[in-house]
Amino acid sequence: MREALRGPWAILLGRMIDDRAIVMRAPMLFEKAFDQGKLEASLLGPGQARLRLSGWPAAEPVDIVSVARGAEALLQAIGRRASVTHQVRDDAIEFNVITSL
Repeated sequence: MREALRGPWAILLGRMIDDRAIVMRAPMLFEKAFDQGKLEASLLGPGQARLRLSGWPAAEPVDIVSVARGAEALLQAIGRRASVTHQVRDDAIEFNVITSL
């Protein structure tokens, strides 16, 4: 991920893409990376978002961590500090995303 978004591209994307645009594209990026589950994303406030992964009842811990680390890597590649935590619920996995510049 970092290699794909280096140098001027990272700077340009980091400054031109706001949180709302990133959150809107999260489900599309998830669909390109995974063939199971459905990701929904919502912006909670400046620098805060929630991702909800459903439809993947047999998700292994490594899969869950991969989603969290992938979100962090994308945000870091465009110049944001990011922290993603997750919580497994009965019917879904919720990821809490906190970012700053």
